[in-house]
Amino acid sequence: GQLGVGSTVSASTPQMVLGGAQGGTYLVDVKYVGTGRTSTCAVTTAGNVYCWGQGGTQLGNGNPTSPDAQAPVQVVTGDQADPSGLLERATQLEIGFNSTCARTSDGEVFCWGNGGNGRLGVNSTTAYSLPKKVLGGQQGGTYLTNVVSVSVGRATACAVTTADAIFCWGDGRGTGSASAANRLTPYQTLGGQQGGTYFADAKSVDVGWNRTCALTNAGNVYCWGDGAANSLGHGIFQLELSPIKVLGGTQ
Repeated sequence: GQLGVGSTVSASTPQMVLGGAQGGTYLVDVKYVGTGRTSTCAVTTAGNVYCWGQGGTQLGNGNPTSPDAQAPVQVVTGDQADPSGLLERATQLEIGFNSTCARTSDGEVFCWGNGGNGRLGVNSTTAYSLPKKVLGGQQGGTYLTNVVSVSVGRATACAVTTADAIFCWGDGRGTGSASAANRLTPYQTLGGQQGGTYFADAKSVDVGWNRTCALTNAGNVYCWGDGAANSLGHGIFQLELSPIKVLGGTQ
């Protein structure tokens, strides 16, 4: 049901997503959409989140045994504790391998779904069917704050803060924290080849399958994690646990 059109039939041409829990014939007022392995979610202009596709914890509706959803289901409040009972103020969301994270307008991150490798950032490997607020970890404080963007990969998630710093959690190969061990709470990415103790001047981050790349405000790219098939772009086919600057190549 990951197309959200009321069936499990594959489609070779675009189909309009149904209204589902939003009401109306079709889903409207969408400002951000994210797709993962077997599910899709959308953020509306009102800051609400709707998901469809794989059931269970992936839908974020508080029901860990929920069946697959062939039309949008609204994500509930969880740790946000909004009196409406629904997740609100969302501005961005990213879906990985059966886990989803949403960033809110106040710079917090909420994740739900598969908790394997600690990919939800809540000091646990437990799966959660409702949004859990990512902990502060190495940033300090109770919860991760001042987040301007978030990215979710197979089993790792990373966030960029207003200080242009990167914090990652989950499968250690993609966190840039000099360890392949799972990180159950956010760890700050090290400077690596950029120099300095921690990675700085980050503009955005993108997490893939056991590897992560970051773009700096200066326009440079650094990658770390699984280097199979030269996927880190620096000519070395091996695991790199801290950032390596991508080579110029034919540029």
